[in-house]
Amino acid sequence: MAQLFFLAHRGLTGDANAYLRDLGLGRAHYRVLYFAARLPGVTVGEMLDILDITAQGVARVLNRLLDEGYLRQETDRGDRRRRRLYVTEAGARLERDVFARQAVIIDAAIAAAGAGAQAGFAAMMMALISADDRVILDRLGAATGGGEPQT
Repeated sequence: MAQLFFLAHRGLTGDANAYLRDLGLGRAHYRVLYFAARLPGVTVGEMLDILDITAQGVARVLNRLLDEGYLRQETDRGDRRRRRLYVTEAGARLERDVFARQAVIIDAAIAAAGAGAQAGFAAMMMALISADDRVILDRLGAATGGGEPQT
């Protein structure tokens, strides 16, 4: 079963990763854009928690996205130590493009699996998510109305 998971992940992300590579970006850049698009104003600290990485691990990625105009950063008005992240129009467009490439693959897989497969797949994915990550999932659901936003 693990082989299926790893190969399915490669199938899902392959085209999107190639597109990102052509722009000199990687999967880490996309993950930051994905969450910044769905949680406007997310703090850098919250992003570290969501991605489960260290500040050193995200610094290069954030700096690149900021330098290239995909993200903007604002100092929190209530706590000047916090920095809040927002996608720019260019960042939103890039995030949408990458997401759309993956959505096509997901939609085709659902159609190929047949009626009822989507519910079973969703149940399996929910069973794989840790209790801590369910908090993130709930936050994303609240921010997006339970679905994917039109970024």
